[in-house]
Amino acid sequence: MGKKDNYWIIYTLRLEDDCWYVGSTTTRAFKDRMADHWKQAGKGSNWTALHKPIMVQDIDVHDRNLSASEIARLEDKRTLILAKSLGCQYVRGGGYCQSFPRWPSEVVDGKLNRGANTNMLLLQ
Repeated sequence: MGKKDNYWIIYTLRLEDDCWYVGSTTTRAFKDRMADHWKQAGKGSNWTALHKPIMVQDIDVHDRNLSASEIARLEDKRTLILAKSLGCQYVRGGGYCQSFPRWPSEVVDGKLNRGANTNMLLLQ
């Protein structure tokens, strides 16, 4: 696979305990990154070590010409969308991976119905 075939990926993992994780990597590193989450507790993320992955819920592929900071912004945006709809206590990803992240007030105050259709939110 040449450099031009190496794209950015932003992915969402469905985890045990009704939890979610949003991450990013490249197409070349995707398989290894998933192995980190599934097989090597704590190497993928602290969140996926606490709440084991069940499945890859969603994958978005982005042009490799985007900068790492642009990808981080998109990853944060997806994390905030999920946190707003499902509850901050159930979601981690991007710049919100700490045990107690500093969520924006509109996310904390704007929690939607827990039964919201997550797939539709991810497509927006």
